[in-house]
This record gives sequence, C-alpha cells and structure tokens, in this order.
Amino acid sequence: VISYFMGNFTFARFLAKTRNKDDITTHGSGNPGTMNMLRTHGVWLAVLTLLFDAIKSVVCCVGALYFLGGPSAGYISNIAIYTAGLSCVIGHCYPVIFKFKGGKGVATSLGMAFVAHPIAGPVIMAVFLMIFLISKTASLASILCCIAYVIFDSVMLLYNGYYVSFLLLLCLMGLIVYA
Repeated sequence: VISYFMGNFTFARFLAKTRNKDDITTHGSGNPGTMNMLRTHGVWLAVLTLLFDAIKSVVCCVGALYFLGGPSAGYISNIAIYTAGLSCVIGHCYPVIFKFKGGKGVATSLGMAFVAHPIAGPVIMAVFLMIFLISKTASLASILCCIAYVIFDSVMLLYNGYYVSFLLLLCLMGLIVYA
C-alpha cells in the first residue's frame, strides 16, 4: 500500500510545475513521464524525471526488502522486491490522486531492476539508449528493453525457484507494454 501511494507521486508533474509553472499533461503526449519532459521541457528536466522516478521505486523496493528481513531472507526478500516494485509502478501508472491518469512506468520499473539485479540496470539503460538513438522511438526502445529484461530475469528467477517473483515480473512487464 505504501509503495502504491509513493508511486502516485509523479516527478514530471512536480518538476514542470515548480520549474516552469506548467502542467506537463497539457503538452506533448500528455504523459507525465521522461520522454514528454524531454520533448517539452528539455534534457535537464527529463534526466531529473528519470532519476527521481527510478529512485522512488528503489526506495520502495529496498524499504520492503529490509522490512521483511533484509537480503538474507532469501525467497521472502525476493518477493518483497517484486511486490513493492509492481505496487509502485501501478501507483505511477494509475495514481488515485490524479484520477488514475499517470505515466507509463518505464523509469519506475528501471528502479526495481536496479534493486533486483544491480548489474542489469546499467545494461538496460545502455540498450535503451542505443535502440532509441537508432530508431528515434522511445516506445519501441522501452518495449524491447522490457522484453530483454524479462528474458534475463526469468532465467534467473526460474533457475533459483522464485516462481512468485516470476509471476509478479510478468505482471509488471505486461502492465508496461499495455501502458
């Protein structure tokens, strides 16, 4: 529940309002996310949006992890990471405080990936950047990175017997592709 409500806070709305006295949802795609910030408010605010939306998920995942016993809790700690990550992304995509109209959840999911597999996060970012620079299409790069991460993480989760976390991961990536 805490992760869901933390996900409700979309940094694109906050940064656009405080920095440019503007509502991000009235410009560009209307999406309060990194790519719309890039198109409408520039690189600096887009980078801050990406960073803060990812950190929001990191805080949720690490908080849940340590609340349930820390990394040594094994199976339970793994489920805590994916449950908190999914809850935060749902809160980001469907925030109750903004009439269920939120972002796409890509940056928020990236934060969860950094907690679940710290090495995978930078790799995902590099692959996203490469695909985006070639295709000039953020949605294509996002979906391809989500698919690549699901394949990588599925192998890791299923190999270790973390079936509940695997199902939560599939729900998370399904939500992102849908959004």
